[in-house]
Amino acid sequence: MAPAPASGSLLADASRAARLRFWLISVGVVVIAAFAGSSAYDSWRLYHQDIAAIHRELSSMAKTLAEQAEGSLQLADLLLTWIDNHVEAKKGTHRR
Repeated sequence: MAPAPASGSLLADASRAARLRFWLISVGVVVIAAFAGSSAYDSWRLYHQDIAAIHRELSSMAKTLAEQAEGSLQLADLLLTWIDNHVEAKKGTHRR
């Protein structure tokens, strides 16, 4: 049979186990906090990247719409000029 351990030895083992448990829990909390911090930073960075991408897309869309509006207005101006010239030409032929 194995001799019974001394009570001091049991106390030392319990204290050592408590310290080990404390450090394991502390390291686990730090690792989880690091993961949470990393996820928060990634979310913040992606949010700002998305905002920048949306700004670029909206700027591009605004430029495209402005060019399209300019072309439409030029076409309307051309048609009105043509109609005006056509009407003036008709007036000129009726006066003769």
